[in-house]
Amino acid sequence: MPETSCINRKSRNKNSGYRCLFQIQSKLTCFCYLIVVWLISMGATTIERYPLAPPNTDSPRTTLKSFIEMADKAHRLRISGERKTNVIKYYGNRAIRCLDLSKVAPFVLEDVGITSVLLLKGVLDRIEIPPFEEIPDRAAMKEKKYKKWVIPNTEINIALVEQGPRLGEYLFTADTVDRLKSFYEQVEHLPYKPGVSVGAYEDYILGSGWMIPGSLIHALPQFFKTKFYEQAVWQWLGMLLVLSVGAAIAMLVFHWTRRKASHKNDATAIDEV
Repeated sequence: MPETSCINRKSRNKNSGYRCLFQIQSKLTCFCYLIVVWLISMGATTIERYPLAPPNTDSPRTTLKSFIEMADKAHRLRISGERKTNVIKYYGNRAIRCLDLSKVAPFVLEDVGITSVLLLKGVLDRIEIPPFEEIPDRAAMKEKKYKKWVIPNTEINIALVEQGPRLGEYLFTADTVDRLKSFYEQVEHLPYKPGVSVGAYEDYILGSGWMIPGSLIHALPQFFKTKFYEQAVWQWLGMLLVLSVGAAIAMLVFHWTRRKASHKNDATAIDEV
């Protein structure tokens, strides 16, 4: 009996030790999780604390980094189902500020800005880009007296703005913006790199907008989502349907007004008799 009692005590002590280790491990896991959440929240509130702070565009390195980060955040929020469109627009506008849109007409500025961001991101997501540390910063540009940097093996330029309200900033040049559609078409066949904004441009031009649920479009057969002259097949069919309905309504209104006028003329003729 004493031996059995001793064994039982050892077993209980052993189990107690396991429970203690498990509790410590659980507490450490919880503590690490809280630290991660705190760090993420600190990063998330930096922009909220300074919402009017412009993106960093003081060198080719910071401009490219700012553009990619802002465009990625806007895309991730959009595909996550973020309902606060102003938040998505906030990051999208910051990405737009990395572009020189000085040659774009004011009445199409927003549309051109959004399309240009998506086209450029679609290009950068497919081509090879040097690591950020290899891209010249402000000190390197100043030391070598460079005013422009070109992404290797491309014609995508980031240049110093020497006049106007964006004086002193490094932006993707107006010529680059003007040629983005051509650049995109030349790399469209290339595969996406891992972890990028896959299909952002296609989703925008072939998307349903706010009037039609995106889930309804995704449920359509692939044929209806095929791109034809920069629009999806379902968009062409939808436009045809709208035009047909509009024409039918116009015809009905025309016949109704004509019939009403005819009845009025008949009534006038009877009165005269």
